[in-house]
Amino acid sequence: MSLRKTYINPLHDADTPDPFVLKHRGSYWCYCTGRAADQNCFPTLVSTDLVTWQESGGVMPPLPEHYSEYWAPEVSYWAGRFYLYFSVGDGLNMHIRVAVADSPTGPFQDSGSKLTSQEFAIDPHVFEDDDGKRWLFYATDFLHHTHIGTGTVRDLMIDPFTLAGRPSPVVRAQYDWQLFDPQRAEKGGIRWHTVEGPTVLKHKGYYYEMFSGGNWKTGSYGVGYAFSSSIKSETEWTQVCDGTNVLPVVRTIPGVIGPGHNSVVRGPDNRQMYCVYHRWNDRATRRVLAIDPLEWIGSELVVFGPTNTPQPVPNLAKSSLPSTQPETSANPNWQVISGDWSYENGIARANSERGYSEAQYPVSVEAGFLVECTAKRVSRFGEGIFGISVSNGIGKSVFAACLPDGRVRLLEYLEPDSGFDETGHATESVVIRLEASGHMLKVSSASFPADRIRVDGFPRHVGLFSNGVVAEYESFVVTRGWQDTFDDAENSLDDLAFITDSGTWKLVSMALQHQEESSAGAIFKLVPSDAYEFIANVRMEATSSGFYGFFPAATVESRGPLVVVIAQSGKWTLCLDHSALGETGHVTVLAELPRGFDVHQYQQFAFTLEGPRMSIHWRGVRLCEFAVKDRRQRIGIFATGRASFEMLRVTELVFN
Repeated sequence: MSLRKTYINPLHDADTPDPFVLKHRGSYWCYCTGRAADQNCFPTLVSTDLVTWQESGGVMPPLPEHYSEYWAPEVSYWAGRFYLYFSVGDGLNMHIRVAVADSPTGPFQDSGSKLTSQEFAIDPHVFEDDDGKRWLFYATDFLHHTHIGTGTVRDLMIDPFTLAGRPSPVVRAQYDWQLFDPQRAEKGGIRWHTVEGPTVLKHKGYYYEMFSGGNWKTGSYGVGYAFSSSIKSETEWTQVCDGTNVLPVVRTIPGVIGPGHNSVVRGPDNRQMYCVYHRWNDRATRRVLAIDPLEWIGSELVVFGPTNTPQPVPNLAKSSLPSTQPETSANPNWQVISGDWSYENGIARANSERGYSEAQYPVSVEAGFLVECTAKRVSRFGEGIFGISVSNGIGKSVFAACLPDGRVRLLEYLEPDSGFDETGHATESVVIRLEASGHMLKVSSASFPADRIRVDGFPRHVGLFSNGVVAEYESFVVTRGWQDTFDDAENSLDDLAFITDSGTWKLVSMALQHQEESSAGAIFKLVPSDAYEFIANVRMEATSSGFYGFFPAATVESRGPLVVVIAQSGKWTLCLDHSALGETGHVTVLAELPRGFDVHQYQQFAFTLEGPRMSIHWRGVRLCEFAVKDRRQRIGIFATGRASFEMLRVTELVFN
């Protein structure tokens, strides 16, 4: 029996068309098209777990022009303020505006800025690239195109209120599944297509635009995607879903009608991504809220949905701050290393403006971690820095430091006189995202490129620090485990702390590859606890005839059970190899893989360990489970022949 609770879509019974979900300081705000019961625009829901939602009223008063339509809101956090981008008009004439607030709950005040000049412009989406530049993607009409109708464009944002004014097409209709109306009366009876609702993501150097196509009123509506190697591409992005050979990634199925207009947000563990979308309720009287996990499998963007059956709730994470509250499993007592610390109303504060202050989170993170924390400089003078500290347990530390100009960098040493410019000190809150895999640390924050460093030994503990400045901290969230996508060409297997047991393994073309065609190989890495999820994306290279497998629950002394994917009687099967050596003559069949399974295409397998039971999923579909006896300390992968693993992820499971 699973320890994880379940949810069932839809999550909320209220009308929630065009949902955009903002995650800020550990909470979620869902903004929707239309007006709330209080007659303010953009009904809003609030959640702490992405599943249970409470209504919060509208967040913006109606504009004085008495527009009838308020569509597709999206909120972007920028330099301490919240910017609400929305489309407004009478339904046929629509333009995009921006309103501003100091809180995600509003009230948002219209800035008076009209961002677009087209007769019809809707569905704004703000994307921030790694270089800090922001782009506005939105939908507008194309009347001189092979498939006349609405498509998406992008434009560079000069500031929150101003576009460069050079919109370029990103995705326009190409396929029949994007047909809105064969004779659209409002457009003079023309055959009209629709591509709308852009959401942009970046993965392994490629840009992906998710979009909705078809008619939102019918079962034709669904979500497809396109990709590009450059956000400034002079040509349209490459569409993947043609509606025939490749179906939309979210589409109508029995029991789910018209899913679409999605946004994407990270779950409570800050690792798993979720597609948030609307769908029609059973009576087709309103559009209701739904979520499902989103993954990449190789270069393929996948949504494990739409679903209308019980699904595991999003994984939680451990969240706490240095405080005087009694110790609990959810709020372990921190160890104050130095300085004067206080805690009040959910905010921890390092009070010493001179000298060094540090408080250490007491849980070991040796098997990798992901930390997100919101930090803020309080004192405005001096050259002090603050942020997250990482101890390796042998007397050395690394610091994810917020510098006076707002940048976040990884430092190996803190000096009293760091040489930072005393002018322009940033006093707005900074969200720090710090990841560790093996010996490698990576830190990122909004508007600045990521920074990486190799540490001696393994990170053992994380904490908070300030040096010569008063600082405040909110929403310190720790997810134990690691994710390797192998897209940093400078990393080695030793950097990532893989231990080779046998065979020859190398990092090749953003994948971990077993190189030997005629022999078997195994390689291992630590896990954070006894309850975790292990996910692997893997394929056999086209010229290889071998097979691959997984050690989902190994010990330090032994390999543990080996799960292999092998061909039996012309069918691909998932089997348990009791020898753990790849000897397929004596295996137990666990499950048959679906017809059409191709071992030479990237596939995703997920292993979820809760207590003594291990369950296995393929591309989000549960296949089987089996018993695990020994204490788990590491996972491993196995191959005979040339197999490539392009993503490996281990995440500690946290139950509420």
